[in-house]
This record gives sequence, structure tokens and C-alpha cells, in this order.
Amino acid sequence: MTQKTYSTIIFDFDGTIADSLHLMVDIYNKMAHRFHAHPIGATQVKHFRSLTPVQLIHELRIPVIMIPEILFIGKRIMKKRMNELKPIKGIEQVIEKLSKKYTLGILTSNNGENVEDFLNSHSIKNIAWIHSETSLFGKDKALQKRLKKDSLTKEEVLYVGDETRDVDSCKKIGIDVASVTWGLNSRVLLETVHPTYLVDFPDELENLLLK
Repeated sequence: MTQKTYSTIIFDFDGTIADSLHLMVDIYNKMAHRFHAHPIGATQVKHFRSLTPVQLIHELRIPVIMIPEILFIGKRIMKKRMNELKPIKGIEQVIEKLSKKYTLGILTSNNGENVEDFLNSHSIKNIAWIHSETSLFGKDKALQKRLKKDSLTKEEVLYVGDETRDVDSCKKIGIDVASVTWGLNSRVLLETVHPTYLVDFPDELENLLLK
């Protein structure tokens, strides 16, 4: 169990709460030809999980100038296919238990309505707020905004996410971060950015924060 005293746990959504990796790959693949980018083969997913965002963009030959449009179209398609998403196995129970001790929020680059629809359809009712952040340059400014809005100190907050970008954003503003290894980025890649905690299974979050 951590010796830190947190009051608020902020979750990422895609890959952390929702098991969305394979759907995101499928959506990307259906758009790739339109932007003259390379698709991701089924056997390549493991490899791409170990790449940084810059490496991923380079290997897939994604035109940087087209990234905002790709994200916009991808979110629109995702909204239509949200019913295909399932929660990460065990995360619903962990969220319910954590909500008895902590305020829980979601900070995500996904569309806020998408996230709300997902939570409602899976009866996840313990999330106090959802903040949708569309910036391509990390979540640090959005996190700072949220801290100010809720009158929170950096020491009171733990962010839970599945990407190296999450770690970078949290380190910029001095917030602890628990990186989960079941989402977009692999354990090997996450280890290179040295998160505060590294979590392999949802019940490890429970052990870390409750026991």
C-alpha cells in the first residue's frame, strides 16, 4: 500500500477503463488509406505498443499535418461503435471500491459524450466528473485546470493512465502517476519513463490504494 495521502484519483479512459485498443486499431486501419498511411496488421499490435508517439507516427507514415483530422474522424466513428467496447476486466469493481475512499474523475482525449454513454451502459456510477481534453500536446494544462477548479494540491492527486504521454504530463506539473500495462503502451516502454507506480492488473490498484 502507498504511504501517500491522496484525495482524488483521475483516470484516463481509453485503454485504462475501456478495453479499446483493438477497436482503435480497427478504426485507424479503416482510415489509413485515406491519409496514405500504413495500416497496422494483427501481428504488429504488440510491436506498436512498444513505440513512443513519435516513433509510431514515423513507422506508420502518418502525415503530421493530418493528425487533427484523423483524430476528429476517429472520434466520430468511435461514438458510433461505443457499444462494442467493454470495460477492462475487473476495473468496474476496483472503481466501485475506490469511490468509497476517493473522489474519482476521468480526464480523456475521447469525446465526453462517448465516455458518459459507456459508463451508463456498463452501470459505472461512481465517477464524479468527466473532462474531455482535445489538445495534442499532453494533459498537463488540463490537469492544472482541474486542480484549480477543485482546489486540489498536487500532492492530493494520483493520475492513472496507460501511455508514456500521461507520465510526461504528470511529471511536468509534479503529480504522481500510476501507469497501467494493459492499455496502449507496453510495460517495457512505460518502464523507460519511470512512473510513480507501475500496475499490471486492476486489483493491484486496489492493493496500492486501499490495503
